[in-house]
Amino acid sequence: MGGVISLIFFPRQTGGFGWILLVAGIILVFLSGGVFLKPTSLWNFLVAFGAIAVGYKLLFTRSFRF
Repeated sequence: MGGVISLIFFPRQTGGFGWILLVAGIILVFLSGGVFLKPTSLWNFLVAFGAIAVGYKLLFTRSFRF
């Protein structure tokens, strides 16, 4: 989630680091095997969390730069 947050809220400062955190988190989830998201996939979870974070930012700043 740190990667998603850094990519949405701090794209210029921590853009590359955000991608590294995101990829590392996905790899760790698959390697651990202890997390089972049966009703939804990891991709859907990341998209939903990103949508919540973007909505929160839009609510308080009234703008979002892609």
